[in-house]
Amino acid sequence: MLNILKSSFKFIVFLLIFFIISTIFVFIAYLINPKYVDYVILIILNTFIIIFFYYSLIYSNNKKQNNKILYNWIDRLDGSDSFIIKILDNAEVKENLLENLEFVYKKLLVYSEHDVTKLRLLKGYFKSLNNEAPFDLFGKVFLTFLFGVFATNLSNGNIINYFTRVTSHEIDVSQIFQTVVNLSMLIIMFLIGIVFIIRDIFANKKRTKIIEEILDVCIKELESKK
Repeated sequence: MLNILKSSFKFIVFLLIFFIISTIFVFIAYLINPKYVDYVILIILNTFIIIFFYYSLIYSNNKKQNNKILYNWIDRLDGSDSFIIKILDNAEVKENLLENLEFVYKKLLVYSEHDVTKLRLLKGYFKSLNNEAPFDLFGKVFLTFLFGVFATNLSNGNIINYFTRVTSHEIDVSQIFQTVVNLSMLIIMFLIGIVFIIRDIFANKKRTKIIEEILDVCIKELESKK
């Protein structure tokens, strides 16, 4: 909940700053040539859509992380970072590679209380994190692209029409300029979506993979002692 409030506050502050800067740009454009005002307004409207899209992704991500229902958690499987941070306890890296691996090995054994079942559960958890298929990434990217197309249609219609109704000023720009601006917005939103998706899918993969391998060593070690 705290993360959502922080994100909302930052968004409001950013909107105020954005409004002030936009007003300054419109005023400068008017001083240079009143005809430029409509071009600047169109860029501002499309920029607002990009900002809204970016913060909606952040809000959606924070909302998922704060959803405490176990049914939803089983699909997300978040919490690996906090788990790894907890067992490592800010330990410093040693120069000897084996010492680092042995430290993690011992920490996992202590955390699981040398229980093979708990170790297998942890291994299953980390294995699930590491086995997300590539087509999941493609699907999410494709959905992001569709959202971008939808947002572009909004910018061409509803948002501009709403601006016209509120200000009683009809935006008059060349069709080529409007197409270039909308296409640029679509590309930027698509790239933002890809960055978020790649971050969610591939972040910490090496870390979770090595934990899975060490868990496997722990399990085999305990089973060999039976």
